Amino acid sequence: MLKLTMSTMQVTGILCCEAALIGHICISKAGHDAGEIYVIVSVIDQNHIGVVDGRSKTIDKPKRKNRRHLWITKSRVVEIDRLLEGEVVSSNLKIASIIKALKFNQDGTEWKTQ
Repeated sequence: MLKLTMSTMQVTGILCCEAALIGHICISKAGHDAGEIYVIVSVIDQNHIGVVDGRSKTIDKPKRKNRRHLWITKSRVVEIDRLLEGEVVSSNLKIASIIKALKFNQDGTEWKTQ
């Protein structure tokens, strides 16, 4: 018989929910990069997330960001699994182009996140 303690159930619940965050678009709320748009590619621990922008922060070296400093949106990059498993250079370019498209309004003016 398997006996679960409250702490085990909490950790298991956290890990299940954390995996669902991968691929979501997020915006930095604090730090020198406030207002920057990122894509979540990993969950490091309960408080930290690995994010990329495809330019300076790439898939092979994601930025470690405190979860409290991010605004996580409901928008998700659908092909994130394929991008994470594919060729790194082309995946970074694809992520950079997705983020670039998000930064501009339909009329071509730059979208302000702050």
